[in-house]
Amino acid sequence: MDYLLTEEQMMIKELCSKIAEEKIRPVAAELDKSEEFPREIMKVLARSDLFGIFIPEEYGGTVQLGPKQIVAGVLDLCIATEEFSRACAGVAVCYAASALGTFPIL
Repeated sequence: MDYLLTEEQMMIKELCSKIAEEKIRPVAAELDKSEEFPREIMKVLARSDLFGIFIPEEYGGTVQLGPKQIVAGVLDLCIATEEFSRACAGVAVCYAASALGTFPIL
C-alpha cells in the first residue's frame, strides 16, 4: 500500500485548496449566518468536475472501473472534502453529501 498521494490526487488537492481560498472562504461567514444552501459554490464545483471524482467513467465520472480505482476515487472525495472544510464545514458537508446517495445507486 502506498501512503503518498498520487500526482493526480495532489492536483485535486491543489485545485480544491484554490477554490476554497478564492470562492468559499470569502463568503463562508455569510453562508453560516444566512443558513442558505451554497448554490453558487456548488456550481463552481460542478464546473470543475469535482462531483465526478468518485464515480466510474461509465456513469460519467472520472474513475476507471476496478476495486483499487474505486477506493482511490473515495480517497479523492475525502481529499476534496478536507480542503473545502478548511474554508467552510457547511460547504464541505454539502459537497460530500452528494456521495451519500450515489454509492448505493452504483
